[in-house]
Amino acid sequence: MDETRLRFFAMAGFGVLVMTGTWLRFYQGFTPVLPPMPDKPAAATPRDVRNADYTPGIYATYVAKDAAAYGVLTSVENLAEPFVYELSAGKKTLDKKDGPYAAGPLRLSVRVEKLDSVTSRGTYSTEHLILRIENKSTDYLAYRIETAAGGSSRACMAKGDLPHNALALSPGEVQERTECIYRDGMTLQIKSAETMAIPALSYYYVSRLYPPHIGLDARTSRGHRPPRGEACTDIPEQAIRSALEKGAATWRDLIDFYGRHRCDTYLFPPGYRAFYRKGERPLPVPPT
Repeated sequence: MDETRLRFFAMAGFGVLVMTGTWLRFYQGFTPVLPPMPDKPAAATPRDVRNADYTPGIYATYVAKDAAAYGVLTSVENLAEPFVYELSAGKKTLDKKDGPYAAGPLRLSVRVEKLDSVTSRGTYSTEHLILRIENKSTDYLAYRIETAAGGSSRACMAKGDLPHNALALSPGEVQERTECIYRDGMTLQIKSAETMAIPALSYYYVSRLYPPHIGLDARTSRGHRPPRGEACTDIPEQAIRSALEKGAATWRDLIDFYGRHRCDTYLFPPGYRAFYRKGERPLPVPPT
């Protein structure tokens, strides 16, 4: 065998050895041996998202976003201030002939007007006793007015409703609500009137609550309509009702919390009490 042929076979043999070594290195049982894949990051859980909502940075982002959406100037610093609360507890009886009655920053009066009433027997027009509520101050106000009408409970629940904001008033705003189907000589007793002066953003936050969820009478708040957005339904209604019944929370506490926290995101925590000093607690207030 000549030298050229020997060189050819030597080179061919070397090539076979290289290919065999490569195959043995990267393949085992015809399965590629690849570097391990990196671990996937853990998916965010609802608890993780909820915890992030309770950080100061996310809270400040929500406040800035909501203030821009509602077209108002309110900052986290404004929401850390105590809200001025006033209670007018003296009872007052109003007749349709009486002039306005001052209850703190509110001016109250009654009038009578024919409105439609819807019953199981159909719709008919009848006179209604109407409470006129005026905010005579320059502040945004959350309010609650407890009343007793002289009619039967059936007649009062069968009344028609006027669309109104049953929770808050802008400066100088007037709202009207029906109290009962009117009968001659009927009067309205004002049992108590509570108000809380709140920032502009809080006016929109509070207005989005559903009144019966925070203890308001369905008879007088049935016509509630928020000025912007829909009413929040995802709030701890049963826990709130229980706290109100046991005296562990008051209307003031509830309004104070939801005046500082958007109801889409934050839940009223057990044991929460209204602020009495600026920055009394960090915002947002955690759920427990």
